[in-house]
Amino acid sequence: VALAGLVAGGLAALGAALWSAGSAPPPRGVVVITLLTTRADRLSPYGFQDISLPALDKLAREGVVFDRASSPVPLTLPAHTSLFTGLVPPHHGVRDNADKPLNDSIPTLASTLQASGFRTGAFVSSVVLDPDRGLRRGFEVYRGVEPDHTMTGVAEGRQRRGDSVMDDAIRWIDQIGDS
Repeated sequence: VALAGLVAGGLAALGAALWSAGSAPPPRGVVVITLLTTRADRLSPYGFQDISLPALDKLAREGVVFDRASSPVPLTLPAHTSLFTGLVPPHHGVRDNADKPLNDSIPTLASTLQASGFRTGAFVSSVVLDPDRGLRRGFEVYRGVEPDHTMTGVAEGRQRRGDSVMDDAIRWIDQIGDS
């Protein structure tokens, strides 16, 4: 559950996108997990050895690790908007966490995947990425933050625990199976 604890700051997963064509090749899947406020040089898949992150290490071994990825902006909503549109803030118009939502006319990764027959789900752990912020388009399931009475202090009502997000995403992936 080490990985689940790391996803508390941002978008936990762009569900499993499973191809649902009748006689198509075996199912392909896409899972996008973002970690906010996390430096690569402090993660074991990038060589940091002072901490053990077995789940993240396994994900890195079995998936794709991007060694030269960077964010165009150090803010949650504009960074995720760039990730899911392929555009930088001056082109998608979301420059701050409090900006107006992404314009409906701009395509997203989820809308493109869904139009290609993929199943799409998002499981979010911060209100900054709640459904009304513009990134919901193209997701058949988009679960944001609901009141969590187990969290206290500053984050209460604005975040949900990473393990809760991951459990929610895994339940959905198991539920849709190979459909």
